[in-house]
Amino acid sequence: MSTTLTIPANVISDVREALFCLMGDATHEIVGTLTQPERELYPEWFETDRRRLEDVFALLDLIGWAADGESREVEVDPREHGRSLKEAVDGYLPLLADQEEEADANDAWRAEQGRPPRKDEIIMSALALGEFAALVEQRFREVR
Repeated sequence: MSTTLTIPANVISDVREALFCLMGDATHEIVGTLTQPERELYPEWFETDRRRLEDVFALLDLIGWAADGESREVEVDPREHGRSLKEAVDGYLPLLADQEEEADANDAWRAEQGRPPRKDEIIMSALALGEFAALVEQRFREVR
């Protein structure tokens, strides 16, 4: 059994977006905790989401924060990053499904703006990320 998990180049941008979404979820939860009375007495209320943020930052450091170049595959340790990677990808797949459902309407609007359609791109992204999600699930179970 390999000790690493390869994030294929063709899903890096979607993994990055998934991590940004997970970052948003964690920060939203922290904001909710900040509104609680006596929050300063219970730092443990912040632990889970703080860990989520730290894990997201570590993964973004590995794969790259910016989508400013050609994507490359990235090796990660599933023992260290599997949980966050799985959580991010599992949370992002429904968003891609929503984009696919709305693609026809959005592509009609894009055509009016003189921009190319995205439906095929969204479908391909969803398929590739779905395949990667299955691999992440398998590897995550193996190392737990």
